[in-house]
Amino acid sequence: MSSLLFGKINSIFDTIVAFYNSKTFLSRILEILGEETEINGVVKHDLNGEITLKNVSFSYTRDSKKVLSNVSIEIKKGEKVAIVGSSGSGKSTLSKLLIGLFPASSGSILFDDLDYNLLDKQYLRQQIGIVPQDMTLFNKTIYENIAGDISVSEEEMTKICKLVNIHDEIMEMPMGYNTLVSEMGMNLSGGQRQRIILARALVKKPKIILLDEATSYLDNVNEKEIMQKFKEQNITIIVIAHRLSTIIDSNQIFVMDKGEIVEQGSHTELLNMKNGLYKKLYQTDY
Repeated sequence: MSSLLFGKINSIFDTIVAFYNSKTFLSRILEILGEETEINGVVKHDLNGEITLKNVSFSYTRDSKKVLSNVSIEIKKGEKVAIVGSSGSGKSTLSKLLIGLFPASSGSILFDDLDYNLLDKQYLRQQIGIVPQDMTLFNKTIYENIAGDISVSEEEMTKICKLVNIHDEIMEMPMGYNTLVSEMGMNLSGGQRQRIILARALVKKPKIILLDEATSYLDNVNEKEIMQKFKEQNITIIVIAHRLSTIIDSNQIFVMDKGEIVEQGSHTELLNMKNGLYKKLYQTDY
């Protein structure tokens, strides 16, 4: 894939993230850009949810400086992990590698011990959900906003919406799941919009899900209940953390600075590090 394509994809990533949760995400981007398709593997692997990065470095173009340098992490199936760091630390770029959007410039990325380069990229990405910070809803019914281009039965839709604590509220609306969402979802509360976006990401039954400040409008009770339900589904959860209060229960927290992981551990372990960066960020957050 050309350097130009990397730059273009990265620059429009946030505006097209809704398409990522559809079957045709990458092909649509490539059609729009008019570029050659990326080099693709042939292995169609059903994910378990484990991710390993070994000595990974990354730059967006061949001649640009490294955005990530010598990153090594291991994420187990069903874990909740968080990536924290100040603006420009590299946490957004790291998250894109963890969800299979980009290959490493050097080092290796493994999904369930299989090299990223060997995997069928579209098949891989169909098993990964994204819930972005900026919520995108369409002037369609609630059902259509959640299902997208995937056929979802009434029973399955109900199950998904119960997982994100939105089913009962939808059923209280005059048209239920056929309720029309106004432009940008302005006829819904912030918490309802976020839970509908969460439901959209669950439609394809992801083994890995990326949450980018995806619960900022939820009260503490809803947030804890939803995260617990995700864990019960054995979904691997990756959180890009802006509010550190939302990641205290993470199995692992990766602290980034200048493209490197400078600290990692549980919330308690990191707070016990004398003069640690996480401790400073946490104290600032409060």
